[in-house]
Amino acid sequence: TKNLRKLGLLSGSAVILYIVIQNLIVTALEGMDLINLYSKSFIFQGGVDILLILLGILLPFSLMGKSMKKYSGEDEPVLTEPVKSRSLFIFGMLGCTGCVMIANIASAYITTIISLFGYELENPDIKMPDGILGFLITMLKVCILTAVVEEYSLRGQILGNLRPYGDTFAIVMAAGIFALMHGTLVQVPFAMMAGIALGFFTVRCGSIWPAVIAHGINNGLSVVITYLIKIVGDEKGMLLYSYAIYALIIIGLISCVFFALNSSRIRPGKPRTVLSTSEKIINFLFSPTLIIAFVIMVAITATSVK
Repeated sequence: TKNLRKLGLLSGSAVILYIVIQNLIVTALEGMDLINLYSKSFIFQGGVDILLILLGILLPFSLMGKSMKKYSGEDEPVLTEPVKSRSLFIFGMLGCTGCVMIANIASAYITTIISLFGYELENPDIKMPDGILGFLITMLKVCILTAVVEEYSLRGQILGNLRPYGDTFAIVMAAGIFALMHGTLVQVPFAMMAGIALGFFTVRCGSIWPAVIAHGINNGLSVVITYLIKIVGDEKGMLLYSYAIYALIIIGLISCVFFALNSSRIRPGKPRTVLSTSEKIINFLFSPTLIIAFVIMVAITATSVK
């Protein structure tokens, strides 16, 4: 239990560092009177956003990940090796993408149900720059960099170091932290469901790369549709978005069948612990830093509800 508490402490520390670094960069921009430049110059905005991803996410989780290895006993917790089988990679990536799309639809239904009770969940106001260069910069930071860094940090460092306590436990805990970091109630349900899918395929494929690509496809689709709406209008844009999501779901579900056949000989790792599920959850989640991180993120999330 001592090692699991340490892993919870380090995981919570990574989230707190993520919050602190992001706020420090924003405060520095305000202090140097660069907020207007950030909102007007998409090149400057792109540079700052890339800095936020690298310093705000990659740095804290990489630092804590090195310390987590001491307590997890995992020599190579971050599964960055290629998937051994090409068919397993292809079906895993497509299956994971389909599951993430299902999470998108389920999240939209949850938002609709909540609105029936008189609560409006606000999406973060993200302004996309115009032009081809703006599109390319946005795709670089949202579709490629964010997908790689978040999967390396969450499915690599967090999930990878928790696997000795059982794959299911590791998948759910990493997904929970992933959801916690999103900071709006619109995104939290989606991030939790998508995080479970991303974690499952990471474990079954023995690599983060199918999840990285599925994550990138999801983010890239959102960017493409945002730009497409400017050209064809809201109605046609959203219709095309729906077609794309349902097409990816159909392809994903078919791929899941072939993935199951290809991965039938792969068995989930057995927990190297005698702790019960409740003991693992209590020892990991009730660390001081994770509690602090949870309280801070709940306060931030509360601002997205009207």
